[in-house]
Amino acid sequence: MKMTTSTSGPFHLMLRVLAWITRKIAKGC
Repeated sequence: MKMTTSTSGPFHLMLRVLAWITRKIAKGC
């Protein structure tokens, strides 16, 4: 997986946060 900050920016950060929340919820269940 290649990570390029110049491509997205804040959107990429939002995706990372969303993925983290999803993982937390999945582990919580």
